[in-house]
Amino acid sequence: MKYIINIIPLFFFFIFYKLYDIFIASISMVITSGFLLLFNRFVLKKKLTKIEIINFFCLTSLCIISLLFHNAIFIKWKVTVIYFILSFVFVINHWWKKKFLIKKFFEKDFKLSENIWSKLNIAWSIFFFICGLINIYVTFFCSEVFWINFKIFGFTSITFIFLLLNGIYIFKKNNLEK
Repeated sequence: MKYIINIIPLFFFFIFYKLYDIFIASISMVITSGFLLLFNRFVLKKKLTKIEIINFFCLTSLCIISLLFHNAIFIKWKVTVIYFILSFVFVINHWWKKKFLIKKFFEKDFKLSENIWSKLNIAWSIFFFICGLINIYVTFFCSEVFWINFKIFGFTSITFIFLLLNGIYIFKKNNLEK
């Protein structure tokens, strides 16, 4: 449910982009994201995660800079910044803290060996880094319309496929370990 709720700002971004432009769409995304953060915190009484706060801070900051300079490049960088932060956090936790963030998300559902969690953690770190690189390419070498569509449909599809492949891998390894 949480992941569906997180798509709502993206939905508003897409609608407002089609109706107006990237700047109005960005403002709608900041407002919607802010509203959802407040709703989660004060109505649902849920603690906000670090990544939700960082995501909102990056979104708001880069949106403001885009509006001040009337240049959409800054809002386009938000995707890359978030993906690189996620990749970096996964690597730091993996190598220095010896914790696997992916395990934190799925350990209630799956009992896997530390070796498998390690491989999954590395895979997610690489995935986020590659997505960041893809966004850089699409930002600089494709049209704004293509970037919008790729941001919404491309990254969603890539993430879904990657999740599906992870699910197959986890299912296979989970059955082998039993």
